Amino acid sequence: DYATSKITDVQEYINNKLKRAAEYISGIITKIIGEVQKWVTKKIESAMKKVYIMLFPSMQQKLGDASKIAMDLLSCHFQECK
Repeated sequence: DYATSKITDVQEYINNKLKRAAEYISGIITKIIGEVQKWVTKKIESAMKKVYIMLFPSMQQKLGDASKIAMDLLSCHFQECK
């Protein structure tokens, strides 16, 4: 009947609006997480450079390797958030 049809139309309209709003908000959150990731990465790399220059050359390579592994893991965690 007419009332049921109108209710269905309104529900579809609301669902479409909610979907568009969710996609928009998700996009904003993804951008924010990306910017946070860049900031955190920059801060960690800056701190690691300060430590790196204080180490003996034999330890520098080990720190570099450990740092790469840690940054890769951190990147994976940020990707899970997106």
